[in-house]
Amino acid sequence: MQRPRLRIALGVLALCASAAHSQVSQASRAGAILSGAAVDSIRGGYFKGASIFISGTALSATTDSTGRFKFTGIPAGSRYLEVQHQLLDSLGLTLVTAVQTFTDGDSSFVLISGPSARTYAASACTAEQRAQGPGLIVGIVTDADAETPAKNASVAASWIDYEIGKKSIKSTVQRRTAQVSPTGTFRICGVPDDVVATVTASRGTDSTATVDVDLRRVVGTASLKIPGAHTTAFLSGRVVDSKGKPTAGARVAVEGDDAVSISENNGTFMLRGLRAGTRRVTVRKIGFEPFQRSMDLPAGGLSGVSLPLGNSVAVLKSIVVKATRELGLQRVGFNDRKQRRPGVFFTPRDIEMRNSPSIRELLRTVPMMRRPSCTRYYVDGWLQPEGDRGDPDEYLSGFEIGAVEVYSGGFSPPEFFSFTTSGGTCKSVVIWTKWKIDIR
Repeated sequence: MQRPRLRIALGVLALCASAAHSQVSQASRAGAILSGAAVDSIRGGYFKGASIFISGTALSATTDSTGRFKFTGIPAGSRYLEVQHQLLDSLGLTLVTAVQTFTDGDSSFVLISGPSARTYAASACTAEQRAQGPGLIVGIVTDADAETPAKNASVAASWIDYEIGKKSIKSTVQRRTAQVSPTGTFRICGVPDDVVATVTASRGTDSTATVDVDLRRVVGTASLKIPGAHTTAFLSGRVVDSKGKPTAGARVAVEGDDAVSISENNGTFMLRGLRAGTRRVTVRKIGFEPFQRSMDLPAGGLSGVSLPLGNSVAVLKSIVVKATRELGLQRVGFNDRKQRRPGVFFTPRDIEMRNSPSIRELLRTVPMMRRPSCTRYYVDGWLQPEGDRGDPDEYLSGFEIGAVEVYSGGFSPPEFFSFTTSGGTCKSVVIWTKWKIDIR
């Protein structure tokens, strides 16, 4: 059940009120002056771009990057201020000040602050939910095409719990889900307050990219846009290296779409025919650490985006910590599928013993891959485009390969199941890079 909006008038301070209007000329006393700042007590810092309204008037102001605002010519009378911001909408909060009396010629300052994160979480979640964890994730989910609430969508949050024993570290993937309300908001209670959770929204076969939500301030927020059916969006910009210099030959792709672009000599790239929404962009170039970013791609497209590649692999540390590696394999589900699914599995150790082979070389040792049939590739969990654009050897070096799973048609796990155009099943090759499973 969606909780009602909470009307909050806490933490509001009116300071520096001045009644020195006796020294001000009558002509300059038409209305009062009010300046102030709006504090984001949930996330820390200030509200940027918040709308401030004064009751009983048509006056409004927008806060700057430091949360400050100013009004002049406020009619005399008793009035309150109301703050509107996307975060407050997602929290279901209405933030108002106490009533203040304004007099012509007066000048005053007001500091507006809502409840603390812990106070809000306590009011938003039940005692039973808080017993599972004090953290809270809230946010808004909209349709990317129409910019309207994403009705019938759901949101999932995941994180990993670690249990450290005397001789081993056990990891367990935890998951919470919530339905999106008719107004587009969602709320997930009972989350630890010492983790960074990954959050994604889905509806039917459409889903957003995952976004990271930091719970270390108790309340984490996320704004997600469900990708639409229209492929009218574009993405353009420049790929640069770690020093900001243009990089040529980098492969830029939006996960879940078939569009691929290779950066030019000046680093520029252009992707067309994309679906709008919260999407994940991946940049790869052989010899460099890959770059990934989740971003909101508007229906009209986005230009001027700068995408930096990571360091050259030559300067990365080559230390492999076994416990960290095992946790990475556990997190992506490799270990569980290896125990339960029929397929061929190459562990990090298997690949190291083969002296970092290319995918093509590795698959030559798999009997099922010698039979010609449809093969689809997944890199770090995402289905790659068909044909040469999806050939992993074109953008992954053997050094970058951390683990590989190979499944024959009809035996792939549901998350890696794909069909031919005639309705048959394809073999699935699932590649996990070292970056994804925490091997450095």
